[in-house]
Amino acid sequence: MKFPKINISPKLYVIATIAGVIILSAYLVGNSYYRTVKKIRVDINNEYENYFIDEKEILRLITHNDEDPIVGKYLREIDLKLLENRVKACPFVEDVQVFKNHSGVVKIEVKQVKPLARIYYNGINDKYLLPNGKLIAVSPKYTSRTLIVRGDYTYKFADTAFVDSPDWNAYVEFFKRVSTDKHWNAQVSELKIQKDGTIIIFPQIGDYEIKFGKPDDLDIKLKKLNIFFKEILPLRGWDAYQAVNVQYKDQIICD
Repeated sequence: MKFPKINISPKLYVIATIAGVIILSAYLVGNSYYRTVKKIRVDINNEYENYFIDEKEILRLITHNDEDPIVGKYLREIDLKLLENRVKACPFVEDVQVFKNHSGVVKIEVKQVKPLARIYYNGINDKYLLPNGKLIAVSPKYTSRTLIVRGDYTYKFADTAFVDSPDWNAYVEFFKRVSTDKHWNAQVSELKIQKDGTIIIFPQIGDYEIKFGKPDDLDIKLKKLNIFFKEILPLRGWDAYQAVNVQYKDQIICD
């Protein structure tokens, strides 16, 4: 027995397809309208071995100290931008993205800030220096592996007027060059800023110090340091000198 062949016009096919999409969309929207948040998933990026915040702290932030619970709310009530802003209020957070899905999961992806340096004020009120030049308090719970800056001059970094000055910007630029460059980050372990504002560098390897001077002419001084590390040290050895001075023009003085 042969069934009659049914010819469906292209126009009718398009209409049927659109109608199907509309019906399916309406079903999904209606089905998810009353869905609630079942779970919150927190993903913290510890890329730089920073451990400033944990999942408990993030949950405290997004729930506004538990005053605004998220689990149990309707998904349609979740304001993603509001939750992101709550987490961004933490100075240790560089970026955050909040998502939700129809399974009732709210996912929070957090990227922690990477400080340029830790500024020591004789062990009191130490600060982390951020890439934007801001100083934030050291976390009482967590630490970051970063450049150490000490010395008598660091007391000035607590002065608001100094932090707004070009001199401060010069130090920030120097810290940034040392911290973000893989070569210099591997070479330098600590900085000491003396009363006159000149910088002494303590290298990772070797028992000597590098007198860098003020944070000026960075390209020239770093180029001279590069020559010292690549051409002089391999010939003389890591323990050949007690001090290296690159603060004077066209000179590398090794003692």
